[in-house]
Amino acid sequence: MRSLPIKNCGISQFIQQFKSAVTRIINKHRHISFQWQKSYFDRVLRDDDELEHARWYIQNNPRNWRRDRNNI
Repeated sequence: MRSLPIKNCGISQFIQQFKSAVTRIINKHRHISFQWQKSYFDRVLRDDDELEHARWYIQNNPRNWRRDRNNI
């Protein structure tokens, strides 16, 4: 797989370019119309407790996906 052409830019532009490149790759290989959520939530993790909570959330959140009312 080739590398994504991400230019030197701010975080918003980086996320936009990343999502665009990944969407093209997914749509090409999966033959679907993939769409991202409209925005993202960024937060500075200020200490080890916040970092551990973020890690816990990332690892455990998929378990709750079936119960999510927004999950189709």
